[in-house]
Amino acid sequence: MNPNASRLRRGGLPFPLIQLREPSSQTDPLRAVRQIFPGSKRIRVRKLPGGLIQIVIGHPTSAVFRTKIRNLRLTPDEQYNPLSAITAIDNTGEVRAVMTHLGLAFPLTYIEELIVEPDKKLPHLPPTVQDTTVGASSERSTVRLDVDNTKQHWYDRAERARRARRHALALGNYLKAAELGDVRAMYTVAQYYDGLAPRSIRPDFPKALSWYKKVFRHWRDGFSANNIGCILRDQGNRRGAMRWFKQAIAAGAVDSNLDIAKMYIAKNDYVRARPYLQAANRKAAIADVRIQAARLLSSLPAGTQRRRGRVSKD
Repeated sequence: MNPNASRLRRGGLPFPLIQLREPSSQTDPLRAVRQIFPGSKRIRVRKLPGGLIQIVIGHPTSAVFRTKIRNLRLTPDEQYNPLSAITAIDNTGEVRAVMTHLGLAFPLTYIEELIVEPDKKLPHLPPTVQDTTVGASSERSTVRLDVDNTKQHWYDRAERARRARRHALALGNYLKAAELGDVRAMYTVAQYYDGLAPRSIRPDFPKALSWYKKVFRHWRDGFSANNIGCILRDQGNRRGAMRWFKQAIAAGAVDSNLDIAKMYIAKNDYVRARPYLQAANRKAAIADVRIQAARLLSSLPAGTQRRRGRVSKD
């Protein structure tokens, strides 16, 4: 903390000097927060009925939290995202009037929030909030939307389960995060269904394709496109595989040049294979891909250079 913190002022109120301590990693959340503020009589930490942990520093006025909001209409984004909802509450005329009366002002704040897209299947606030206090509205917004239903919550739980090698549990939690819109989780779910996870998870290639395509729509991700191409190739869908491998290359996955070249070589079409092998040999990010491309190039039959003129489409 800043040693001059007790003399800093914002909105006319002094902020006390606070000594902090790192909490134990093996404890419940409430006890951990209390360990951060050891032995300070100025700080009160308690758990609210909804499960939130409240930290009160000093003796701030409760007038703002007791302010009654008559009618607040929320946008769809504000209904599904807690920080957006709280910002809407802070910007009501009732709250602004109390803040002005008390000589207070909201500090300039940068907030980063993972936005949940509106979906009636997900927890959300009603479009209108009426006759409630600021404190109750803020608590309801955060408890209802942010405690157990955010994509980050489920993603973190999935990561812990994966590290513990509890892959069935991990997949279930990744799915919950993916369904809430977490693209990282979508990619991991696709990999599980693609058979790129431990044997405890049975491959499901239609599901893998579906999730890879969702990732590609969000990120234009070359690796997802390449994996789609590999699945389609293994299923015998040569035309579909070729299309996705080319999309992978366009999205930056230059190693897919080798996959296309191998498909042409399998059809003895060495003329078409050569430029893709050359590209893989020059540009591939993985050394093994460059080595394979170089070996295949050297083994191509003589006289397979591309000649000038039109070449029929695949």
